[in-house]
Amino acid sequence: MKKIFNDMLHKFVECYIDDLVVKTKKRENHLEDLCTVFNRMRKYDLNMNPLKCAFGITSGKFLDFIVRHRVIEINKSKIDATEKMPPPKNLKKLRSLQDNKNPFHNSLMDKLCEKFGFKQRNSSMYNAPANRLVEVFNKTLDNLLKKVVAKSKQDWHKRIGEALWAYRTTHRTLTEVLSYSLVYGVEVVLPLEQQIPSLRITIQEALTDDNNAKLCLTELEAFDEKRLEAQQKLECYQARLSRPFNKKVRPRSFQVGELVFAVRRPIITTDRISNKFLSKWDGPYVVTEVYTNGAYKIVDEEGIRVGPINCKFLKHYYP
Repeated sequence: MKKIFNDMLHKFVECYIDDLVVKTKKRENHLEDLCTVFNRMRKYDLNMNPLKCAFGITSGKFLDFIVRHRVIEINKSKIDATEKMPPPKNLKKLRSLQDNKNPFHNSLMDKLCEKFGFKQRNSSMYNAPANRLVEVFNKTLDNLLKKVVAKSKQDWHKRIGEALWAYRTTHRTLTEVLSYSLVYGVEVVLPLEQQIPSLRITIQEALTDDNNAKLCLTELEAFDEKRLEAQQKLECYQARLSRPFNKKVRPRSFQVGELVFAVRRPIITTDRISNKFLSKWDGPYVVTEVYTNGAYKIVDEEGIRVGPINCKFLKHYYP
């Protein structure tokens, strides 16, 4: 939505995901602004729900806030509903709550990054492989929880600590080290080793203070080298996996000023288009900027910017 209404945002349009507000300071200009928005929606085949639309009002609800002519008020009914909301009892309900939030891209996070001098980078919304890192770890965590939770699956929040501990203290085949040791620089000591002392615990307890300090200093000096070795092994493993995949990939490259077709949005290549005679390619567009890793910024005939978009969703346009 923000890409479609990019040139209208904060002027006479405000949008969030699929919620849209057309605002006008003067009543005589409101119809003109509505016509501009409707023409843009008609161009991109956007549909509206008549039951949720309201026109010509001076106040209303938008994103759970009461928007009036001069002030924005909090919707008290939403606060009461949030306070009375029961905690999630299973993984599915917890995941639904997490998916409806945007914790890393908001005004509070922007202020925090600005305060500490961080530069926040967002993955391209059109390059799915770059946005699946969290989902991959969640899948691993789900598999661990399935092995330890009860049949009712309501005690997952009590078992999540055990699952994370098992993940962090398990020997990784890719890096050949523990995740715990890569973070803290030392090997993890299991609670069982305190009750039944292992060989390394017995040797360490027999060391003097000076020898123990020298041992800690030696481990600290070798810590960076240990991380680099783990990173090299991980890169070698990724290169070995990507080699057969890249054999089937046809490289595409575009230059600034070239005309291209783009996959009709929303980009869901696994789903079929509702109209079988409708082309899945939209355009032509003009390439305006070239980024690294095959990302491009494109504009249409009206100058509306689209991007960054991955090259696998583009193809050459031949007039």
